[in-house]
Amino acid sequence: MKSDDSRLAEFMEHLSELVRRILTALAVFFIFFFLFFAFKPVWVDIGLIKLLYPYPSLFDSFAVQFFNLIKRTLLPPEMMLINVNSFDTLVAVIYVAMSFALIFSLPVWIYELAVFVAPALYQNEKRILRLLLIPSTLLFVAGAMFAYYVVLPILFRFLYYLTIYTGVEPTISVRTFVSVVISYTIALGLSFELPMVMLGLTYIGVVGYEGWIKNWRYAVVVAFFIALLISPGATGGLMETTIGLTLSALYFVGALLSRHFTGRQKI
Repeated sequence: MKSDDSRLAEFMEHLSELVRRILTALAVFFIFFFLFFAFKPVWVDIGLIKLLYPYPSLFDSFAVQFFNLIKRTLLPPEMMLINVNSFDTLVAVIYVAMSFALIFSLPVWIYELAVFVAPALYQNEKRILRLLLIPSTLLFVAGAMFAYYVVLPILFRFLYYLTIYTGVEPTISVRTFVSVVISYTIALGLSFELPMVMLGLTYIGVVGYEGWIKNWRYAVVVAFFIALLISPGATGGLMETTIGLTLSALYFVGALLSRHFTGRQKI
């Protein structure tokens, strides 16, 4: 048996390794953040191909260009963005740069976490995590695109009509605009991970396939309740129904995946 001193030394060694890996991922994150916040993309023709390289520019950076893109795409042309506080625009651009930095540094975070926890996993557990990585990524991207192309345009259009019909000037804070876009995109991206979460709970034995099927009515009710919470409520029930049916379909996909996994376990 290990002594208390050896256990403490082993714990401190693991803690030191964890801190080192977190610092590595943070360093990559801040490198990407600085790139997107302080540089702009410049295309140069080199023969038959175009080469992209970053050029220093605070006022036309990657983050500023993406901010202008989401403003043109999501915000009604009649709705005006305003700078309520002096630093709102700066904070909004920082939010955008941080979001991009997180996306581009995510593979490093996943790699560092995987290397850290790998010694504690069995071979079959490592194999399952590898198999779930690509579907989880695709589901998150699908949820983010659903938010960006379906939910957010309707939400901002609803806000515009609401301000018009209540006799209020149709304006929105630049900081609020960016915060809503980022929060909705992340929230719906994570909600699309529901099948993978259900499969994981089945794998560790918390809920079996029979449990998911038995409680499907409650799941549908919760799905439509969430749809009511996040939808603008001015589409005649169309948005609520779309989100509710989408989340319900994801629940049944998770149940089917759990059934398939349970069947393979029995085999």
